[in-house]
Amino acid sequence: MKQFDAEAYLALVRTWSKKHNIIGGLDPCELFSQAREALKNTPEIVDGSLVVDVGAGAGWMAMAWLSMSTTGKAYCIEPDPKSSSFLFLALSSLEGLNGRLFVDDRRFEGVPRETIARIDPNFTLVSRAFSPADALLPLYEASDFRSDSLYLFFYNKLLPKGQRSRLKPI
Repeated sequence: MKQFDAEAYLALVRTWSKKHNIIGGLDPCELFSQAREALKNTPEIVDGSLVVDVGAGAGWMAMAWLSMSTTGKAYCIEPDPKSSSFLFLALSSLEGLNGRLFVDDRRFEGVPRETIARIDPNFTLVSRAFSPADALLPLYEASDFRSDSLYLFFYNKLLPKGQRSRLKPI
């Protein structure tokens, strides 16, 4: 199996972003670096783990994970047509993603837990949340994912850059 090429991913992001605004004018290298740093400091996520990127956007958390792990997998949940189209393009055109990246264009609350558990029942939910936590947590609480780990990584005005918030179900 070929290793995922992060540079090819970043080049695809830059190319796609010239026509479609999927990164909001932000620096793709900085976003990718922040995602890698956050995942590196998350002890439950070890090589071979399945990371479920909720509200994946361009797939920063998922792609960062796949660049760090030789056997890990990522499942992106992204209902926005522009962003999910980008993720499907990345899946079909970048080497090292086949069998490691899964893309779902449904909303989070519409994805049955069993769909993801078939890939790996011991997965961790992550989100690089630009939405306030009080908007995301009710979706999480109402879903069938309550027994799993949930990490929200904030890179906006809600928390200082690089600081992450770890939320576990009660």
